[in-house]
Amino acid sequence: MKKDIINNTFKTPILFMVYNRPEQTIKVLDSIRKIEPAYLYISSDGPKNSDDKILIDQIRSILKEIEWNCEVKTLFNETNLGCKKACNQAIDWFFSQEKEGIILEDDCLPNQSFFYFCSELLELYRDDKRIAMISGNLPYQNVFKNNDSYCFSRYTHLWGWASWRRSWQLHDKTLSFLVNFKDIDGFKKTIHNVRERKYWEKIANKVNSIDTWDYPLLISYWSQSMLSIVPNVNLVSNIGFGEDATHTKNIESNQNNIKSEEIKFPLTHPKFIIANKKLDDLTVDNEFSPSLIKRIMYKLNKFFKLNIL
Repeated sequence: MKKDIINNTFKTPILFMVYNRPEQTIKVLDSIRKIEPAYLYISSDGPKNSDDKILIDQIRSILKEIEWNCEVKTLFNETNLGCKKACNQAIDWFFSQEKEGIILEDDCLPNQSFFYFCSELLELYRDDKRIAMISGNLPYQNVFKNNDSYCFSRYTHLWGWASWRRSWQLHDKTLSFLVNFKDIDGFKKTIHNVRERKYWEKIANKVNSIDTWDYPLLISYWSQSMLSIVPNVNLVSNIGFGEDATHTKNIESNQNNIKSEEIKFPLTHPKFIIANKKLDDLTVDNEFSPSLIKRIMYKLNKFFKLNIL
């Protein structure tokens, strides 16, 4: 049983996953510090080389000096597992001890309302198995047609998120169900856009050779017809774009360091649990399988530096 930390008002556990970027790590830690969570889990992958080790040792020394009254648990790897294995290991570890919680990587900078948004909705949808996770990241504007505080999406926007053990346990890391899923035309029944479907069928076929953990998670949730929650304003900025990033290397990306806004409370809850088609279409067109028009725009933008995206 957890010890009772009387002085802390924020009780939702937080997992903070870090690697070798001290500047970003300090900024995200400062945001966490402001709410003084009672329970903080910290995972750190091991170094690839001697340069990595210097940075990782620096980060770990900072993380060991938590000054507020807090129960801290650490998972510090001595060897490098890589993005996919290290993240899976960390989230497995977190949900082996917690039934629900918030998950942040070292390049995902949340504002203060993000934590309370997640905490409230973790409680509200705790037993609703239609809901897979709660995101703090809204990558696109003008997707809301009403005053709801959030909408639902078929996609998992994972730059700052929260979830439950019940959802994470559905994560089939190797997609062992894939053959059976194809046998029942699972992708066709889940994804109606042909271009989008072909993209994900291709990804699913080679997912075990890709060094990322989020694709299998998304497809696992699709296999159960689950949705994600997305706020009506962006609550988390990705500050990790650059050459030292694992995946987000393009600093010209329109998702680089998107400004965050505080969400308004009390939250206004949607009356219907239906995926926001506009948000999902924008996600596909900008992140995964762009249309012909979008591909032409990308080439024009790159060649003439038109800034039309």
